[in-house]
Amino acid sequence: MAHIAINAMSLRKGGGLQVIQGLVSRLDDRHRYSILWTDSFARSTFERAVAGKTHFRLENPLGKSGNVDVFRWGMAHQKEWLSRNKVECVLGVNHHYPSGAARQVIYHLNVLRFSRPRGSILSLAEISDRLRDWRSRKALGLADVNIFESRMLLDIAANSIPGGKAAITNPHVVYIGLDENRSSPPQTTQPVSSTILAVTSPAPHKDNETLIRMLDALKTMDASTDWRIDIAGGSGESDFPDLVALATKLRIREHIRFLGFTDHDTLAQLGSQSLCLVSTSLVESFCMVALEAMSWGCPAIVADTSCMPESVGDAGILAKPSDGDDFARQVIALKNVPGLRDNLVARGFQRAASMTWTAAARQLENVFDALLQEKPI
Repeated sequence: MAHIAINAMSLRKGGGLQVIQGLVSRLDDRHRYSILWTDSFARSTFERAVAGKTHFRLENPLGKSGNVDVFRWGMAHQKEWLSRNKVECVLGVNHHYPSGAARQVIYHLNVLRFSRPRGSILSLAEISDRLRDWRSRKALGLADVNIFESRMLLDIAANSIPGGKAAITNPHVVYIGLDENRSSPPQTTQPVSSTILAVTSPAPHKDNETLIRMLDALKTMDASTDWRIDIAGGSGESDFPDLVALATKLRIREHIRFLGFTDHDTLAQLGSQSLCLVSTSLVESFCMVALEAMSWGCPAIVADTSCMPESVGDAGILAKPSDGDDFARQVIALKNVPGLRDNLVARGFQRAASMTWTAAARQLENVFDALLQEKPI
């Protein structure tokens, strides 16, 4: 039994924490694990993930939280901590820190680390982002193993450095998954409604304006249908002033509900009763929300860009990025083409069932085992 550390000290509430929490929750007891944290929300998240499991322990070696402090500890003290605690392997997120004799695995899950658009204004935030991007690219050659949550992310990382994929040490793709123990609606098709579900955030790369333009196009292309959109995410309407203004200008505001943060069970119920989920996002390293929608019996229509085609496979529909009219055409086809929605629902259930956190954790454990036994990876 080896001692493996999981450096989650930089993780806060968000997608990265969700991914590592999901993986950790399914790691078996062939090894013992130390999870390093600094953020109190991350600590409580991991405590729930490993409750009752004696092969885990949690520690805040820094005693405080802050990106600068985490960076300093990683560069100056991680190596000594790993040695003192007899750690044989460490899993990091996005970045490499000195690890001494401990082998190091880096999990890459942020596409912007390798393809961030340059800001027009030089600021401390821009400088900080550029430094972290540089460190992620350096990790590609320094780590013993580099894991990516999609092939698309691996390709983008390879294109960001001299030498391409050949310069990345032991690249592997481990798809993120779903919690197979979480309840979902019955796997039966629901009566088709004219409500569309979107789960998003105010971030610019989500391209939410296309959602509004899609709704406007639907009202024109199929005026006899009472088209509506439920938008989950953020704090509600106050987080999306531009969307409210555009919808008001187009006279479709009353056909949109801003739900704010929505828990999983409520989302699952909404999804099972919706015609489809639409994601207009332009930049993702994996589209988790599309996979979740499939588990609810809700077909996904996503932008044909980034990791979206890879995320939905043959169980979703692709639309032209930033093209509200094309999204509208795909929605109408889903509603009107005989058998199309039922077929996608069936494929979606199959795809969701095959991509679980247990499957992802087994792949990660195989990487650890091969690395510790000095076998080819």
